[in-house]
Order: sequence, then C-alpha cells, then structure tokens
Amino acid sequence: MNTGTVILGLGLVSYGFAKSVGIIPTTKTIRGKVSKFGGANDPNSYEGACAFYPNVFYYDMDTTLPYPANMLWCAMRWNYTQTGKNLGITSVSEIKEKIRQTVIYAKFGNRAVNLYPVDWGPARWTNRVLDISPMAMNTLKCKTDDIVEVTIPKWMELS
Repeated sequence: MNTGTVILGLGLVSYGFAKSVGIIPTTKTIRGKVSKFGGANDPNSYEGACAFYPNVFYYDMDTTLPYPANMLWCAMRWNYTQTGKNLGITSVSEIKEKIRQTVIYAKFGNRAVNLYPVDWGPARWTNRVLDISPMAMNTLKCKTDDIVEVTIPKWMELS
C-alpha cells in the first residue's frame, strides 16, 4: 500500500515503503532490536506514562487507521546531558522539547517510517535500542527483537 509521500526531517518516506533518496550527512545510523510499547493493549501503559505527551496512551493504537503522524511514536534512551551540551542547552525541559520536535527515521527491510519521540526507553536490561508504537510496528511489519536501522541527528546522544 502506497498512500502518499511525506518529507519529514531526515528522509523521504512513502507510507510503509522506504525510498532511496539518501540521508542528509548530519545524521548517524544505529542498528538494534526493537519492541512495541503503548496502545490500548499494553498492560504497562497508564496515564502519565509518556514523558513528552502524558495522555498519548488513551488512544487505541492497535486498531486506528489510516496512519496519523501522532500515532507513529518512539522511545529511545536519550542522553539529556550530552545532547544538551551538543546543542548548548542546559534546561532539561528545553532539551526534551528539542528531542520531541525531531523526526526519527526507522527502517526494517524495505519498509520505513518517520517516528516522533514521546518517551525515554526501552529499559537497558532488554538490550533493545528502540520502542515504537503499535501502528509503527504494523507499518514496518516487524516484531519484537527484530533488528531495525534507526537514523537520528548527530547532535542527539543516546545513553
């Protein structure tokens, strides 16, 4: 299914399918395991669970179509201190706001999606680098612990 083309921040994505347009040189790519988080069927979701958007888990992300941008979210282990140094910002709330405004590009096989940061995670003990919304997981056609490629700005640091 190719429902349209969107240009958002780091790359060009037709919903669900990666286009070969290259990535701007101010980015870095990380490979690692992915998992799904949030949505109505996540037993660990609760009001206030999301650091950047407190009410994001009230929506039924498992069944809502088509692909509204606010349902394609992610969490990574943002290093607020180093990211702030890279940006010349000391306020944690300003650093979170800058991260929240950033588009993260994730790719699995020939499918890709632009994601919007909403939280910190996954937990270190999971050995995963990325948590994504159920809608993003469905779009990428991946499952928990599949290896995905994640492209982030060079100024963004992970812990």
